[in-house]
Order: sequence, then C-alpha cells, then structure tokens
Amino acid sequence: MSGAIFENYIISEIIKQEIHRGGRTEFYFFRTGHGNEIDLIVDKKNKKTFIEIRNSFTFKPMMLKTLK
Repeated sequence: MSGAIFENYIISEIIKQEIHRGGRTEFYFFRTGHGNEIDLIVDKKNKKTFIEIRNSFTFKPMMLKTLK
C-alpha cells in the first residue's frame, strides 16, 4: 500500500507544480494489456517526459524495464 500512496503523492506534487507555473501541460498514464505501465506521462506538446515512480531504497536496472 505504501507504494500506491507514494506514487499518488509524487504525481499530485508534479501536477501542483505545473498548475502554479501556469503551464498547459497534460498528464497521462499508460498501461498495456499485460500489466506493464508508465506511471506518469507529462505532455508539454513539444516534449513528453515519461516518469516511473518506485518506493525503494535501492535502484535496480530492472525498474526501467517498462520505460524501454
């Protein structure tokens, strides 16, 4: 459960930051039929940023699997 709460917190902070900047940014998430997902896609029309959010103490290369 802590992972879902942490993910929602991070996403809400990113959205608040964009609202305060007055940007016309759109936000999406992506999930395949196999359960792979990208937690947040920040679409600024001229640039898209893909964000994977993990609640972990140690980075592991396998965490980037869905972004590839």
